[in-house]
Order: sequence, then C-alpha cells, then structure tokens
Amino acid sequence: MLIRIIGLIACLMLVSTGFAFARETPAAEAEETPDVQPRETQEAQPEDLPPGKVRIAFEPARPQSGDRLKLRVGLGERTFWAIVHWKLNGVPAGETRLTRDDKQAQFPGRLAAGDVVEATVVPFSSFSVEGEPASVRVTVTKAPPDLKLVSQEISSGVYRAVVKAQDAEGGPISLALKEAPQGMTISRDGKITWRFAPNTFGRFNVVVSAKDKSGCETVLSYSFAMRRPGQ
Repeated sequence: MLIRIIGLIACLMLVSTGFAFARETPAAEAEETPDVQPRETQEAQPEDLPPGKVRIAFEPARPQSGDRLKLRVGLGERTFWAIVHWKLNGVPAGETRLTRDDKQAQFPGRLAAGDVVEATVVPFSSFSVEGEPASVRVTVTKAPPDLKLVSQEISSGVYRAVVKAQDAEGGPISLALKEAPQGMTISRDGKITWRFAPNTFGRFNVVVSAKDKSGCETVLSYSFAMRRPGQ
C-alpha cells in the first residue's frame, strides 16, 4: 500500500514539472519586436527656396568724372526678378527693377570727381522669397581733359592748326606747347600759329599740353611735314 502511494506522488510530481516546462517554453522563445515607425522627412518646397547668389560688378571698374556708369548683373538660379538700390554719396538715388533676363542696370545720373556710388541688388524668387543681397561700391576719380587735333593747314608762309580741349566737368583748361618749332605759339582757345622762314622744309614735332584746375594733364603729340616743291 505504501509503495503505491509513493508511486502516485512521483507521477503527480512529474506531471506538474512537465506542465511547468510546457508553459515556460513559449515564453522563453517569444522575442519582443521593436515598434519601428517610419520617420516623416519635411522637404523644402519650390516656393520656399530662396534665390541663388547674385554676381555684380561696375563698368567701368574705375569710373571717371563724366562717365556713364553701368552695373553688370548675373542673377542666380531660382531668381525671377531683382531690385537695384542706388546710393550716391550715402544718399538714396533711385531704384532699378530687373527681370531674370536683364544683364545690366544703368546708374541714373552723371558722375563728378569724388562721388561715391553704391549699388545693392536684392533678388527674389517667383514666389517673392527674398534672397541674399549683394552690394558693391566705387569712388569716382577726376578725368583728365579731352584733347584732340581738329585741323591744320599751311598757307602763305604760315602754318595753322586748331586743337580742342574739354573738361569733363566743364572747368577751365590751360593749354601750352611742350615741344614745337621755334616761334610757334598757341592761344587760349587752341589756335596754333607758326610763321616760318622761306625755304623751310622737313618734319616737325608738336607736343600740346592741356591741364585742368586740379592739375590733371593730357598730352597730345603729332607731327607735320613741309616738303620742297616736286618732292
């Protein structure tokens, strides 16, 4: 009797242990799967993108009094239009609107020596998104006088010539002969006169100087020939 009871207890223990294994095994094999959600990426829309960089340069690069100043413009990508803000000696001097096809802008005014011109270009996209401005500044220098030979002739023993001098700002100009045949003269209005002796032949050099009140000088050099009859 005692042996049967012990055997029964042993069977119950085995059944209980097996049941425990049966419940623990699935739990051990199960692995947690991470909950991975796709991240949302926010891309810039075309209407949000600013215009590309602007390239600008003055022409001429070193302007002088009397010049007509231009601004060369290279608009960047996504630029639909732009505005040029002009300043003259620190004071606003107007605006110029550019389309994407425009390559230059004209400064609205004449220049004098000492003027400081500044241009700032602000680009915009087709959705009016403002881009990075670009600025450039230049100082105007004094232009030397313009000097040219207008006419010359020889008649009745007299050589005559006319030179024309002009200041870019309309100021006074003084004329002088730096090199010339002996006895040749020049007047304030640019008339050159030389009464030469008979039988005067050869090639003669003339150098004329024109100076403005600030000392800027222009020099004109030319030559003329007097030949013997039949040469």
